[in-house]
Amino acid sequence: MPNFELTPTNENVDRLISRFEDRRIKPEKEFADLYYEYGDDMARTEQIGAVYDEQHAEVKLGKAAEALVFSELLKHEAGQHFDIRPTSHYDDYFHGVDLLIEPRNAPLQSLASIDITINQEDIKGTHRSSGQYAEERPVGLEKKLLRSRAYTDRLANLDATHARDLSAWIGSGGLHEKKTADNKRYFSEAERLFLMKYYTAPDSSNEPNKPGFVIGGPQAVISIDSVFVNKALQGNKSAATTIGDLALLEFVSCVQAEQEYLDSIVKHKKDRNIFFDTHYSKVRSWSHIFYKPEIGGLVGDILKRNQGNREFREQLAYYAQTFNKLKMDSR
Repeated sequence: MPNFELTPTNENVDRLISRFEDRRIKPEKEFADLYYEYGDDMARTEQIGAVYDEQHAEVKLGKAAEALVFSELLKHEAGQHFDIRPTSHYDDYFHGVDLLIEPRNAPLQSLASIDITINQEDIKGTHRSSGQYAEERPVGLEKKLLRSRAYTDRLANLDATHARDLSAWIGSGGLHEKKTADNKRYFSEAERLFLMKYYTAPDSSNEPNKPGFVIGGPQAVISIDSVFVNKALQGNKSAATTIGDLALLEFVSCVQAEQEYLDSIVKHKKDRNIFFDTHYSKVRSWSHIFYKPEIGGLVGDILKRNQGNREFREQLAYYAQTFNKLKMDSR
């Protein structure tokens, strides 16, 4: 039997997913005034969605996990400090972003993205004592962390002059121009730089629901073991609370690791560009957020209340081992 199994008639799961879908950013017609490719983007999104619908059981599994993490983050005591929303289907499919998180009453610069993955190995499995724990884990988390790292490398390696020209083209409304042989390269390059293409400002902002795009900012990956998901969907409140705790700690860990990686780039790279500097500034802004007593205190409280939770500790250990492997591989 697979580690994670959904009953198709599970009404609680259906309601959980429905609430998640209702909260998604929905790219309305105002985006057509920003993007020449709006119609094509929506058509591509519909096509991908149709393909996913044909894989109903597999897609429902992923949606349930995403909805569960979202729900538990909203319920978490950290939820009062942040606006957390599911992204548009377009950014989910094409930019690998499931959730966005931003401090309340904060500027766009503080926005971060979250990608969610499930560890398919049962955390109580016999592999725990085999000495091959990291190797026998599925590679989903590592691949997603590598994708996040590749985004940073892409920004860092842009030629400064070309980046300035591309930024000027975007700023002058280039994304709304008709695509031609002369500018199609800019369209393609801009797409590769988007953290999110279909973003709307939260209700807590000075301009709620204002449409726009996001370039640069933390790309966090949250990895939850299937045992917690199974228990939570079966009504285990303790497991559900643990999911919220793990999600917050992994988010903090991922952003801090990105800050460390960026610092190493800045230390050795003299020729920087406008997009990289923007990304660096956005990631650094989260360091200041984490130093706030109300946030730092939450991290300490989470660690304290989970001291006796072996499964919680092993999930964090797996997360740390994956990061350490990435560090070793990059040397």
